[in-house]
Amino acid sequence: VVLRDRKVSTSYVQRRLGIGYNRAASLIERMEQEGLIGAANHAGKREILVPGENETI
Repeated sequence: VVLRDRKVSTSYVQRRLGIGYNRAASLIERMEQEGLIGAANHAGKREILVPGENETI
């Protein structure tokens, strides 16, 4: 969902997958550990580190 839609937030994952906050936060944390998304910046935004289908490296 995150890589396809190019949006990442705990609440977005919750809504799209119909899961609770704790489960969504765990998924976000795991995606960060696996290098798919970056750490939250000062504003709480995260960068998606994996190129999308229409992006080149």
